[in-house]
Amino acid sequence: MQANYKNNSFFQQDNDGSESLPEEDSVNRVPTAPDSIDRYQTLMQGVAEIIWETDATGEFQADSPHWSAFTGQTLKSMQGWGWLDAVHPEDRDRVKLDWQAAIDRATALQIAASPMFAVEYRLRHRTGGYRWMSVHGVPIFNLDGTVQKWIGFHTDIDDLKTAESEIRSQATEISQLQLLLTQSSELVDRRNREIDQFTYTVSHDLRAPLRAVTNLSQWIEDDLTDELAAEGSHQLQLLRSRVARMEALIDGLLAYSRISRMEVGNERVIVVELVAEIIDLLAPPAGLTIEVDDDLPTLDTKRWSLQQVFTNLIDNAIVHHHRDDGHIHISGHPLTDDGYEFTVADDGPGIPPAQHEFVFGIFNTLGPKTQRAGVGLTIVKKIVESEGGKIELSSTPGAATKLRFTWLTPPHPALSAA
Repeated sequence: MQANYKNNSFFQQDNDGSESLPEEDSVNRVPTAPDSIDRYQTLMQGVAEIIWETDATGEFQADSPHWSAFTGQTLKSMQGWGWLDAVHPEDRDRVKLDWQAAIDRATALQIAASPMFAVEYRLRHRTGGYRWMSVHGVPIFNLDGTVQKWIGFHTDIDDLKTAESEIRSQATEISQLQLLLTQSSELVDRRNREIDQFTYTVSHDLRAPLRAVTNLSQWIEDDLTDELAAEGSHQLQLLRSRVARMEALIDGLLAYSRISRMEVGNERVIVVELVAEIIDLLAPPAGLTIEVDDDLPTLDTKRWSLQQVFTNLIDNAIVHHHRDDGHIHISGHPLTDDGYEFTVADDGPGIPPAQHEFVFGIFNTLGPKTQRAGVGLTIVKKIVESEGGKIELSSTPGAATKLRFTWLTPPHPALSAA
């Protein structure tokens, strides 16, 4: 920091050394009582690490106990400009120029306009280390406007400087992190555009030939109905089932890739009605019973996301059930942290403990590969976790399977599902 010179209240002494009051028309000075210098020095002792005094030229002429106690310098080593040896080498030239400028200004200006010397620099302690000091000094004037001497003090601000340095370092790190975040965001946007282009290619360039294969196999079977053996007809049907699975894989891959990039707003969702609509669309077998508790909540939430979770869980329970007269139960209860836990339970064949994590992997399925794409539970897990919730599976072979998931959205105020 460069030295700062400004008008201040100064002390005044007569040529013979006796003190007197300054002129009353000096707006920048407080009238000084005869003992004002002593009072000022007493005040400095309460706040300063070092109190010092120099002659009019800014040089030490007498011993300075505070300075010597801190720096370890003797009167001989600090005399003249020797005190600069205790100043940090990187600060030395600046301090010398600032101090000389203050002396010159005090010599050239009148009392009312005389400057205070203020600067910050590192001062060597007698133990060898340096500490930051805030330094202030004022000239004492004679009645004729000449400088009689300088008095001043050093205040230790090393802890403050260390804190400021840490703050600047943290600010630099934050700035770098913000730059990295901006670059990462731009990279993500670019990758998302590339993914969008990829999904378009998958949707357009792969679906068309798959549909052509399906149509061609069906035409062959229709044209050769009388000539085609049962085994040949079966092979064509198997071909079409393989194509259907490929299309299901494409649909699942596209759905999975879009989850984290979809912008879905909140809306009022009556969960009982949402589940009823899903069941109607899935059209379960007539003998299968699906029980839905009527106390499910009404939420302000992302309807599309919650719909995808329930659709995949209920569809999974229907498809993998091994009996036509099976039972599926959908329930829920509130959480203490303003969320809800839902459960989709079935009395199907169950899942071995070793397969509990496997079923959440993409393209993993416990059913026939020709029937399922194996992305339903993967999509459910990704949606639930992206909303801050979690999903758990509990099941044993031959017993009920329960899939529980938390949905961390508070119920809609003053509303309940009928």
